[in-house]
Amino acid sequence: MYLLVLVLCFFNQGFAQAEGEDQSPEANEKLSLRMSFDVYKINDDYKLVAKARVKINNRYQFISDVNVDFYTGESDAQIHLGKGVTNEKGEASLIVKSNQISAQTTPYAFSVLAQNNSKYDDEEKSVMVNSGQLKMDLMEEDSVKTVKLFVGALDSTGQVVPMEDASCQLYVKRLFGKLPVGDAESTDEEGQVTFEFPGDIPGDEKGNITIIASIAENEVIGNIETNQIMAWGQPITEEYFFSKRELWSARANSPISLIIIVNAVLIGVWGVIFYIFLEINRIHKIGKIS
Repeated sequence: MYLLVLVLCFFNQGFAQAEGEDQSPEANEKLSLRMSFDVYKINDDYKLVAKARVKINNRYQFISDVNVDFYTGESDAQIHLGKGVTNEKGEASLIVKSNQISAQTTPYAFSVLAQNNSKYDDEEKSVMVNSGQLKMDLMEEDSVKTVKLFVGALDSTGQVVPMEDASCQLYVKRLFGKLPVGDAESTDEEGQVTFEFPGDIPGDEKGNITIIASIAENEVIGNIETNQIMAWGQPITEEYFFSKRELWSARANSPISLIIIVNAVLIGVWGVIFYIFLEINRIHKIGKIS
């Protein structure tokens, strides 16, 4: 009997050890990291945006706290531009000034690399960007506001040539994003397109608004954006929210009717209490006389 128990214990211990050896590589196995990489030209600078995600329970999820490095140039002569860490949306970005890549020839090569992470595999993405040109002129004539755009691309000789059929979109910068202004329009054979700007868009107290012209995911020049500040909006006088006599205002700005009602109730309550004490005192005096 004791011999059988010993045999069973030895067998269970060996099975558990073998099972632990089979699972340990899986526990230490890194997850496969996936990244997307986009480059946006904003005025004369470039914005590099990398997004990281992994597949968990058959669903891709954006992940935070992943360190990434941004580079420019070909693989044999890369220049380190800077570092970034993904946020809760899985996004890491870097603004690159034009003088950091001025020595290169077009197209520009950008890349992002995530490596030496204890949880995820190494991952690298590269993007080639042709230098494009997006110019915006703001004109006003007879109370008609006009936005004129020119789109150009570099040819083999490095000269800027007009780009036809480039889809352009106007926006106005808002607090939480960009507000589209009208529909997208395409450039003509001279690389130009004209928008009529509306005059009923709210601005700040001086009427200033930020007008943005954008080209997204173009096959030749990629993503380009330019912006200007212009006093083409409707001036808005900001009123302090709590300065009005409303229920949510401070005590000094309470509604007059509320002040009257509250004070009338307080006077009534204290008046009843005072009357009760008078009656009690009168009853006490009558009792003494009796």
